[in-house]
Amino acid sequence: MISEEKRSNYYNFFIGNDPAQWRSQVAAYTSLLYRNLYPGIDVRVREEEAGRLEYDLLLAPGANLKSAIVRASGAQKIEVADDGALLVHTANGTLRQSPPVTWEVLPNGERQFVECRFTKIDASRYGFVAARRDTSLPLVVDPGLDWSTFLGGGGDERVERIIATRDGTGDVIIIGSTLSADFPAMSGGWNAIGQAIYLTRINATGSALVYSTLFGGSSVNIPMGLALDASGAPVIVGGTASNDFPVTSGAYDTTYNGQDDAFVTRFNQTGSSIVFSTYLGGSHINPAFASGGTDQAWGVGFDPTGSIIVAGYTTSLDFPVMPGAYDTTPNTYTDATYSSMQDAFISRLDATGARLTYSTYLGAQGVDTVADLEIDGQGVVTLAGTTTPLSRVTSTATMFRSARRFNNLAPTTGRSTGSQSYISRLKLDGAGTADLKYSTLLGGNDTDEATALAVNPNNPESFVIVGKTFSGDFPTTPGVIERTHSAPGEVTNMFVTRFQFPIAGGGSLVWSSYFNGPGPSFSRAEDVARRHWRADRRRSKQFT
Repeated sequence: MISEEKRSNYYNFFIGNDPAQWRSQVAAYTSLLYRNLYPGIDVRVREEEAGRLEYDLLLAPGANLKSAIVRASGAQKIEVADDGALLVHTANGTLRQSPPVTWEVLPNGERQFVECRFTKIDASRYGFVAARRDTSLPLVVDPGLDWSTFLGGGGDERVERIIATRDGTGDVIIIGSTLSADFPAMSGGWNAIGQAIYLTRINATGSALVYSTLFGGSSVNIPMGLALDASGAPVIVGGTASNDFPVTSGAYDTTYNGQDDAFVTRFNQTGSSIVFSTYLGGSHINPAFASGGTDQAWGVGFDPTGSIIVAGYTTSLDFPVMPGAYDTTPNTYTDATYSSMQDAFISRLDATGARLTYSTYLGAQGVDTVADLEIDGQGVVTLAGTTTPLSRVTSTATMFRSARRFNNLAPTTGRSTGSQSYISRLKLDGAGTADLKYSTLLGGNDTDEATALAVNPNNPESFVIVGKTFSGDFPTTPGVIERTHSAPGEVTNMFVTRFQFPIAGGGSLVWSSYFNGPGPSFSRAEDVARRHWRADRRRSKQFT
């Protein structure tokens, strides 16, 4: 380690009663240089203005950028945001690093800027990709810490979703749950006495709350989905066990049905007023559940008309489905192995939350869940989720894969075969089974779980699906980053799969890859960004 740029100030330390441990006139430096922290890569840690700590990667010619792997100790989750920033979620708040400014050093000393991006390795590690660098030249990678802040009170907090606003301010909106009685809620905010939901907007510099709102009931309240309308006003979905959840007069359903209900709550642009708030669910009379069941909303979005599309899962035999919907019959299958059956659901509310205009089950025998949804400009709803081996998400004739090779035991470990991913596309026209435009299973011979999907904003026919898999035979294609699972049946590897969905229907696999960290460690993809897709990149690089 080499100290650089000595400063004029100094520090004194007189701690404890042992003079031998005291220090005086300790020199201060602007930066520290760690030589060969990675092979051929030096790391400089430096202090910027306002006391902000930053770091640079300094690559010698020929050094491999992939060897520079950073572990964020204490991270609960790492994700790459739509704008390319790295978000490190911790129990005390979120760290945000702006996309790395990166340049090659030419022989004459000038800088030649190149494209570089963050890449998530697993829940606590990340790296960097600079696909077009000239390896014969030195390279400097300079990630910027935009801001870091704590968010919370004296109790426990959890972050569920964070998205950037659409108004060009650079602000972010965060939802999560809190047990803190002193969670920062500004004037006009709503309050709850149980496990409350928070809706917080932070300005672009991380220096101030634009607004902070608490809402919920006297029991457990959990948010899972967040979307913004064209004006930037948020709508939040999730689940609640509160019979006093703040529903509004005139909303679709103001009656708590017992156990856990889904909810849909829409705010105004400032978070200071509820536009509408409604329960969504049945009465949980599925006999498979001795202690009652649950309705949970996991995804939400707006269709081209401004209606609100909600997706999740239900165990209710009387979930409010509507005539003409794709599937109005609940799953009632039970056997000696599976005694807790549930269906996915897709529901559409009008913009005021007063009317349910479409609602359907999706699934069959087994346990079906929804992880994420996207709605394209034609109003086609694309869902990703999981389904158990006994479940058959109804598949269309043009599907990628119509059945799975079910084994009772996985070949390498003897562990029980678990869930498999699915992708389904529906147009909510009220035309019965014709509403399902495409549906396929996606996975191998072991447990697979889709966690997120994203539509290419420049091409609504192109989607990327990500998740985790135990399967050593997960479908991959030639020419991608990784075709080999690190330890099938023992650990999970991330998968990244791109599909093409023509507007007229059908679907085809474009490419599919594992995406692993080094060694046989558990890894999973939590989210996938849309903004960084570029037509001129290699197909294996068109995701984050």
